Amino acid sequence: PIALAKWNVMTEFWKFREAHLEAGSQETPYTYLQVQAKCAEVANYEYMSWGGSSCEDFLELAVGFALLTCFGIALPAMAVLGLCSHIIEYRLLAYRMTNVTGRPIPYGAEGIGVWQQIFHTIAELAVIINVGVAVFTMYPMRHMLFRHQLIAFLVLEHLMLLVRKLVMSIFDKEPAAQRRIDDFNARLLESVKVKSDKYRPIAHRWTNRQGCDVSIGPKYAQLDAVLARLEPGSSM
Repeated sequence: PIALAKWNVMTEFWKFREAHLEAGSQETPYTYLQVQAKCAEVANYEYMSWGGSSCEDFLELAVGFALLTCFGIALPAMAVLGLCSHIIEYRLLAYRMTNVTGRPIPYGAEGIGVWQQIFHTIAELAVIINVGVAVFTMYPMRHMLFRHQLIAFLVLEHLMLLVRKLVMSIFDKEPAAQRRIDDFNARLLESVKVKSDKYRPIAHRWTNRQGCDVSIGPKYAQLDAVLARLEPGSSM
């Protein structure tokens, strides 16, 4: 898709340049928005396309996160390899979003949606799996009796989950900067609402209905009939 997107952009650019040269102009305007439109034709940012999608991007991150957190205890050097690979991957994704795929349509969202719960679930499973690996397969607890291993697993597993809950309770769910932004937006909306209520135009009541013509037929014909039905004591 990279070569195809580049070829489409360059072909369109050559057409623009030839058109401007034939018209006697030396300028060949070709904006970045036009480049993005060409890229969207080849590799749009949607599911099962060459341009990728948010579902596929998050799924790849979730798989890598699960592999590293659940089995990193068996090979701690995996964390360093994961760090290096993700640094390279992020730069490739940045290049893909700016030069290969079309710019995705922005949608308002609070956080990453359901993927937040998925990552929380993976983190809790990682605690259980790491404790199980440490108790049943690693030295020295692997030489203990099975009932002692089971007791150690249950105690350590509950202890680690408790430590995780305590650590999560220390940190707020949303950063302080986000709270300040929300407070500022709330105050701004309140001030706009107060000003709109203060300068709201006064609704005038019509007293003379003879000068109001909303009919589409003969003058006052339909309006007089409607007003007659709306008079007090009139039957509808």
